[in-house]
Amino acid sequence: MKNLRYLIICLMATVIVKAQKPLYFEKTLSLGYVTEGWQVLPINDSTYFISGGLLYKNNLELHQPWTIQMNSYGDTSQSKLLNNVGLGRWLLDIIPTTSGFAYIGNQDSITHANACFGFLDKEGNVIKHTTVVRPNWSRSWAMTPTTDGGYLCVGTYAYNDAVGAPYIIKYNALGDLLWDSVYVQYAAKNMHSRLYDIEPTKDGTGYYIAGLTNEGFYEFPGGKYGDIDQADPWFFKIDEKGNILKEVIFVNEGWDLFFSFSYSNDDNFLFTGREDFENHLTKVNEDFTINWQTKISKEGTTPLILELPDKGYLAVGSGYDNKKTSIDNLITRLSSDGSILWQREYGVPTMHDYIFEAIRTDRGDIIGVGRQDSINTALLYILKTNCMGLLTEPKAEFVHVLASGYTYTFTNKSQYVYPDSIDGGHFIWDFGDGTPAQVVNSNAWQSHTFPAASNNIYTVTLTAVVCQDTSVYQETINTWPNGIENSPSSRALGVVSTNPAHQTATLTLNPNYTHLIHQGEALEIFNTQGQLVKTVPLSSEGETTTFSTANFTSGIYYCRLQNHPEIEGVKLLLY
Repeated sequence: MKNLRYLIICLMATVIVKAQKPLYFEKTLSLGYVTEGWQVLPINDSTYFISGGLLYKNNLELHQPWTIQMNSYGDTSQSKLLNNVGLGRWLLDIIPTTSGFAYIGNQDSITHANACFGFLDKEGNVIKHTTVVRPNWSRSWAMTPTTDGGYLCVGTYAYNDAVGAPYIIKYNALGDLLWDSVYVQYAAKNMHSRLYDIEPTKDGTGYYIAGLTNEGFYEFPGGKYGDIDQADPWFFKIDEKGNILKEVIFVNEGWDLFFSFSYSNDDNFLFTGREDFENHLTKVNEDFTINWQTKISKEGTTPLILELPDKGYLAVGSGYDNKKTSIDNLITRLSSDGSILWQREYGVPTMHDYIFEAIRTDRGDIIGVGRQDSINTALLYILKTNCMGLLTEPKAEFVHVLASGYTYTFTNKSQYVYPDSIDGGHFIWDFGDGTPAQVVNSNAWQSHTFPAASNNIYTVTLTAVVCQDTSVYQETINTWPNGIENSPSSRALGVVSTNPAHQTATLTLNPNYTHLIHQGEALEIFNTQGQLVKTVPLSSEGETTTFSTANFTSGIYYCRLQNHPEIEGVKLLLY
């Protein structure tokens, strides 16, 4: 029985792993007493441009603009404080240009803030900065390129020093002011209007703008004003000259607004906004009627909503947790009818966390920037997840055992793939023997039978795929027993043919042992567990003995003489 130890199958395992930093993360940075991230956009497939502002402890009113670059793993470089053109929130919106970036916001002055516009080079250095000086404060919130190569910016102007009026500014391709317009008809006494987002129409006939109007104020004795929690979402279309062509005001009770919007795949509109301090997502049809509306959180912000290839939607922002003790960052997945499928929370549970801007990369990754409050200060907050809103990457792994013969069972031990979840991953099994690879949408075990041929070594590969991430695990399997020579030595009992065998097998006795034929010798056949499965008397007709294997299961067997176990036996493979 000692020779049975040589029937152990040779197994080798190899894991293909690249030693690298995590691709997904939450991280915080401090550039000053209070650091906020306002914008993020891709420079290329692996580098991102982030901008924001910081406040110093001795001055909590004026923001110091800054820019920074980040790679896919969260490493930052080229951090710049933009202090050569003054202070203010003048990086509230950024879009790429051929030579760098264009930006808008507001520039602080001695008396009030003015809407500003400028250009940065690719490293984040200011190459032009312009302000629009008016008697009262003004601010630009968003901008878009125009059909003539210029830029159109929307925001708010403090009409009559107390009431905010819609404000649109047009710059040419060089950043020179062409015209600006205050829509005073939307700034009645004690009523406020603001414009938050702008996008060109798909047919090139103008621009859509979103914001709020009819925001009510109460005038207290002495000329002071206070909110009375009243505002209505406002959406309208303008031409190249700023003329309003079409508009809708969704009049409701309470304080409601549209903050940002994007196009849906069916040419309708997707809005983020609020309704009585609750964050809502709204789909509006092309005729400006509401298709659906979904509440996703209490207060906070929701800067991004977009449609996914499967007709569902993704929203990124922040809001109060279920206990209403702190504001958490949120990623929300919705179905095509606006129903919430899942919502994931991020940040520190005991602190307020905010995402002020977010993008979805070409890979499907989600990146958000904002602020994380702490006890004494606030930090720049950066979130990067996969398409499922997860911070994990797939980890492929399996184990296998010999079932019988050439059939193996493979148990999937992979992690972080979630094939049964919405947007979950899948597996690709390649058994390395020429059979087609199998795409599997579950963690279920796999059974595979390799070809019945001698001296075959197969590399089995399991690939785990989640979003655009893959993990590969391999094991090399030698289906021929290791340790017994394929050609028996001169001391061996003999040779079995055919080998591998199917219905019958023939033992040709070594000439050194033919004298045992007439001594009543028998052939014993054992399986890999050491169990005797058959005894065959040696043929008295000559040196060959043929016996049936029809009732054997596929696998590996060991043959030896019954009365002479010291003689080296031979192996037999059945398929």
